[in-house]
Amino acid sequence: MEEDIGLRISRRWSFETGCTATNYVGGMVERPQDDPGAPPRYFACLAPIAQAQIEKTWDPIGLAGTGSHNVIFDDLLVPWNRIFKWPDGKPRNAYP
Repeated sequence: MEEDIGLRISRRWSFETGCTATNYVGGMVERPQDDPGAPPRYFACLAPIAQAQIEKTWDPIGLAGTGSHNVIFDDLLVPWNRIFKWPDGKPRNAYP
């Protein structure tokens, strides 16, 4: 859901490499257009791992340290300065 200060998400992102040793993870969000016939809009979001549930799905011998697990966000507000249009990658808001 879009809000004035950001985008509220409830998402599961799969195979987030490094999620056990980082502050933020990135993932895609699909948003419908206001016009029902228009194609959806896509955004890349940077979300704080501290507000995620990590679902440990990757534990092969010798590679467990990569931290490539699924992450789950439930009703997280991501501010617009951590959201980018996809695929052009330009910030939606100018940084100070």
